[in-house]
Amino acid sequence: MTEYSTFRKTTWDPVIILTQIATVQCFGYSTFSVSMAILSLFSNVPLTPRLLFDARMARSDTVEGWAVSLALVSMGLANIAPLVYMVERSRLCIDFAVTFTAVHVILVWWHMGAPPTSLLWWLCVAVSGFLMAVGGRAACLRREMLPIAIRSFMPNHPVERQQVGAT
Repeated sequence: MTEYSTFRKTTWDPVIILTQIATVQCFGYSTFSVSMAILSLFSNVPLTPRLLFDARMARSDTVEGWAVSLALVSMGLANIAPLVYMVERSRLCIDFAVTFTAVHVILVWWHMGAPPTSLLWWLCVAVSGFLMAVGGRAACLRREMLPIAIRSFMPNHPVERQQVGAT
């Protein structure tokens, strides 16, 4: 019988997966809140949860609407960081980006009591999800391609002997 490698062994652990989903969701909403707090300094937008969970707030005819739209897109960009450091696998980044976007759409739908109808909101959410998926995948691939330090200090290794003898 052939024994398989245990390098990067994947196991089904729903607790870890749900924790990662919750972490990415919380990080995204925190980023949205910080973005809106900064943008409210320039646009006098009152900070309420409605900005995040009401799709009618993303409008193209007011400064408040553009601020919400910009914060929605920045939420997707900022979520690249938890994908790199929490998920760590490039092949899972797209899954987590789609999950984040789906959970957000469901929460907005639940808060509004009806499906979102704002075309600008859908565009911002789609751009945010796309940037999160592509950016997260690229960043995770880059991190996965970093060299792995395998060799530790071995005094009998010829290269180590030369370096130890030179000092």
